[in-house]
Amino acid sequence: MTPIELHKKICRMWPNAAATGQGYAELYLRILKNCNPKDIDAAWEKWHRKPPHQYPPKPYEIQKMIFDAQPPKPQPTEIPEPRKYLTEADKKKIQASIGRLEENIKGPRSDFKTPLASALRSLGRTILKVDTEPSERP
Repeated sequence: MTPIELHKKICRMWPNAAATGQGYAELYLRILKNCNPKDIDAAWEKWHRKPPHQYPPKPYEIQKMIFDAQPPKPQPTEIPEPRKYLTEADKKKIQASIGRLEENIKGPRSDFKTPLASALRSLGRTILKVDTEPSERP
């Protein structure tokens, strides 16, 4: 059931809800527009099984019903802290990538040098100078 279908159902069951100034229409739609229709169905069925109601469910009741009907969300796993330093394996991967790029730039003529190829070489040299372990400072 979509939020609009739910609203129509509520208006049919309680035609005086809007007339009594309870104006739930916009609130229901605002609350439910991002909800999964299956969750709305489950929430409505759960609420509707209760004893007869004189008034439509209030917006916070709808929110609570949908929240209760949703399956529990999985707990996030712990995210490892990002590394601050390059490992030797990282350096080798970077060197290999730069080597492949240089080959693609040079083409078949090995004596061909471009500013891009020289920039890649200097980048490779700079990367290799990066510390692999934190340096001890006095």
